[in-house]
Amino acid sequence: MNDLNGRKSSVSTWRDEMHAQLERGKHVLLYGNVDDRYLLDEARPRTALLAQCLNHYFLTQKYQLVVHYDLADGMRTAIPERMDPVLLNLLDGNGNCTELSPENCTGNLGERASFGGSGMGGGVSRDGSAVPPEARVETGSYITSRAEKLAAEFELASQKRRDAARSSLFSRKGRETGKPEGSAGDPGSVPGNSGVPGNSGVPGNSGVPGNSGVPGNAGSGNSGAGENGGERESTPVPVSLASRSRNAEDAIPQLRRVLAQDQVSTAVVVHFSDKLFDDTRRQSRSEREYLLHLKKILIEAATIRQEGFSGRRNALILVASRLSAVPAWLYQEHPLLALIRIPSPLDEERRQFIDGFLGVFTRNSSLTETQRSEYVQTFVDQTQGLTLWDLMALGALANRSEEDPVDEPRELRKLISLYRYGQKEDPWEKFNSGDRRGKIQDARASIEKRVKGQPEAVNAIVEMLISATVGVTMSPSTRQSGKPKGVFFFVGPTGVGKTELAKALAELIFGDEARLRRFDMSEYSESHAAEKLTGSPPGYVGYEEGGQLTNFVRENPFSLLLFDEIEKAHGQVMDKFLQILEDGRLTDSKGQTAFFSQSVIIFTSNIGADSLFTDAGNAQDWRVSDEEPGYEDYVRKHFLEKVRDHFVHVLKRPEILNRFGDNIIVFDMLRPGFVRSIGEKFLQMLKTSAQERRGLILEFEPSILQFVQDAMTQPQNIKNGGRRIRTLLEDRLEKKLNRWIFEHQPETGEILILGFDETGTLTVQRP
Repeated sequence: MNDLNGRKSSVSTWRDEMHAQLERGKHVLLYGNVDDRYLLDEARPRTALLAQCLNHYFLTQKYQLVVHYDLADGMRTAIPERMDPVLLNLLDGNGNCTELSPENCTGNLGERASFGGSGMGGGVSRDGSAVPPEARVETGSYITSRAEKLAAEFELASQKRRDAARSSLFSRKGRETGKPEGSAGDPGSVPGNSGVPGNSGVPGNSGVPGNSGVPGNAGSGNSGAGENGGERESTPVPVSLASRSRNAEDAIPQLRRVLAQDQVSTAVVVHFSDKLFDDTRRQSRSEREYLLHLKKILIEAATIRQEGFSGRRNALILVASRLSAVPAWLYQEHPLLALIRIPSPLDEERRQFIDGFLGVFTRNSSLTETQRSEYVQTFVDQTQGLTLWDLMALGALANRSEEDPVDEPRELRKLISLYRYGQKEDPWEKFNSGDRRGKIQDARASIEKRVKGQPEAVNAIVEMLISATVGVTMSPSTRQSGKPKGVFFFVGPTGVGKTELAKALAELIFGDEARLRRFDMSEYSESHAAEKLTGSPPGYVGYEEGGQLTNFVRENPFSLLLFDEIEKAHGQVMDKFLQILEDGRLTDSKGQTAFFSQSVIIFTSNIGADSLFTDAGNAQDWRVSDEEPGYEDYVRKHFLEKVRDHFVHVLKRPEILNRFGDNIIVFDMLRPGFVRSIGEKFLQMLKTSAQERRGLILEFEPSILQFVQDAMTQPQNIKNGGRRIRTLLEDRLEKKLNRWIFEHQPETGEILILGFDETGTLTVQRP
């Protein structure tokens, strides 16, 4: 894919968009993932910070002057020894720039675009001589092969930081004593331009990184030393450039004058533009003044007269982490300012990254073409949402490991799981070891002990466990979807085991019911309640606390999420689930992403339960049995229709219903055949309590369970499920028994035989 000039398209699509907007004579506001590193469009894999990446772009486009500005460091240029004098002339109102030509400004771009060493190229030895690439591509540990180079770079960086600190100190003393700044013999001459990110005043360094972008190094060779590793000594530059341009109220009007001239093709990058203002809604007088200067720059920036820049203006690039922190009136509906969001690395960027640094992760293990392709695809699929900083840290983590090389997709997934979740062992894999079939059968038996009379629901859960552990899918062979392991919508009468099934599943998979997090959706009935899940916006109460849902998932990625009574949630709350069900992730108000790929999500609902019998005619004529009303013919059909009507006509969000697909599990009503086993469970609980608290031994006549079974054939009772069984026993048995004990004061160890007469009244016998 090529752009309008036939230039090779960059891996990062935001750079293509920026190029297109500059071609149209517009300025650009970059926001989003601006603090990350980025891959450069070179044959060899290298990474750059945003400032360095922009330097690379503007210098290869042959801009004569590239200026960076922020509140901390003031102004600095991409090539200090060549560009600083030009900028000072323009700032002082000296329009004589005839000595400046594109060649003089940009120098040898071919040389400057090489930027010394690269991630997989040559380096610098301890004596400063070049290290050929082949010296670093030998077998063995990645860290071992780079030790000499890293030591040299660190020593050089430390020396330059010390020199810069001493120079800055002497410069201040010189100004205090009245000595000329940067005069001959004055130790206060500041070497290079230490304020430029990744440049530190090293001549010929265009601000683009070399070796600092290698995983495992993470910029250790770029700590103020410059990207060329000190190939040449710095040229002293007057300190007046930084000192005269630190304050925004002074610097921005000066930058306005620089961009308004048409003799020198100029690009100005304002970093941390969202930090220029205390409040986006109201600004101080000085803030309003330089805001207006920024606004006027957009219109007054001169059209470039240099050949090859037809249609372009001198460029203003604003950089902001958060667009919401920039006053909206500065950018909204402005015809000369384009907003471009920088996203996390896309699939193709992550693919190019691992293509270039594959040997770092595998420690140069030999892979066949098929193995390499599978490994690369696994990396791309598993690293969605990670930044380039994260990918570099993964490379370092792979090399720090004392275990075998990470040279198989399975080991790579473990490494990424360890990085994402802090947990290397996947609870889901326990079903893949040993007798898998036996474990699945044990799972079925374990669930059925706790959930009675719901074969359809139990079958659905078992199928999910099988699919999650076997992993065969219609997706590409190496792709592991970022979607949750399982998503279910449980619907049916109340008290039939929906929540109990969720608890049983959490204990089965994760070994602890505490891994289940229940969200009562009746608390989310208002539109603003959606903020509870992901956190309040900046400036609002609760912002610091984050979101209830996103916080829990980040801290407990292997968990079961239960959203109870989902029909009570507001429609805007339901919209939050669309991204989870589709992409398996959700971003909170702070910009932090929670991943749901290792979780199970269950929604429960009682939609249609109140009309289960009335829709079929006269409820007084119903007598529930083990066969009637039929599950498939009536119960399942009834609930599915009610769920569809709720999402399509009430919420008007059919897209959410489509995400559930066939995962809507209808729970059957509680049939008489299962009433006895549930009643026996409650009677056992009562017997245990009487023994522990009063020392009494309870025995139960069959008449108690028979009474419960007869009562549970009535629609008014059966629609409340197991809860109604408990209520009947509490009213008829538990309360009456407590009153009898209070009145008769039986002795410790005494046996009481309990039963019901024909009217359902409690009888107590003392043998």
